[in-house]
Amino acid sequence: MIFDVTIVIVFCFVVFTFVFSFHPLIGDSIVPNIKNTDLTVIYKLDHDYRQGDVVLISKNGTSYILRIIGVPGNTISFSEIGDVLLDGEIYYEDYIYDETYPVENKASFPLKLNENEYFVLGDMRESSIDSRNTLIGCVEKDQIVGKVFFRIWPFKNIRFF
Repeated sequence: MIFDVTIVIVFCFVVFTFVFSFHPLIGDSIVPNIKNTDLTVIYKLDHDYRQGDVVLISKNGTSYILRIIGVPGNTISFSEIGDVLLDGEIYYEDYIYDETYPVENKASFPLKLNENEYFVLGDMRESSIDSRNTLIGCVEKDQIVGKVFFRIWPFKNIRFF
């Protein structure tokens, strides 16, 4: 009996240390898809990050949940009417409701991403602290903790990503 309980505890420890973690969203960066205080499950083993992935990053001692827009080698800029331009082409996003503009007196655009760099934005563009701001800037691959696998709380709105 004690051996069985120990095995279960060790298994849970390994799974929730190296494979999955729980993380609440603090703030409104991914609203309306994930709201302030929603609890997410982060999958840590998949390091094949793509445009559109919602990820947990850790930078400057703070964690952020944001969406990958640009991957290594992309050039990011913005149109005069608020479109994100990815390599000179409009990047269509059906999950946002606001225009996207650079933040005044912050990162300069167009911005070419180096190897291992990712450009992340929040879905709530007006209030998001993201790669447009020098506080976060471009994110290195090793600063990405993992992908948001699904929103687990509140239970009535469980959503997979």
